[in-house]
Amino acid sequence: SGGEVGGLERAKGYWGVPAPRGDIGGSPPQSHPRLPQALGSRGHVCAEVESQTRRRVQAMQGGQAQGKERVLRQLLRLVCAPHPQLHPNYRQGA
Repeated sequence: SGGEVGGLERAKGYWGVPAPRGDIGGSPPQSHPRLPQALGSRGHVCAEVESQTRRRVQAMQGGQAQGKERVLRQLLRLVCAPHPQLHPNYRQGA
């Protein structure tokens, strides 16, 4: 066959095509026009997803901080401003 060299078959390259003589491991063909564009757009998409995630996490943390302050204010108001009253089951002189 065409892939034989001296009775041995030549190693297959990246796309299953026999590799050229000095390139046993093979590599993606350089003539593929969309490969750099595809890799570049994937990097752009990853960066966009990361920035959206950061914005959402920051918004959630801000909302949590506001809710926490409100709850603490209500708790302090209840603790610091008690209304003295007797328990309904209290019996004087028992």
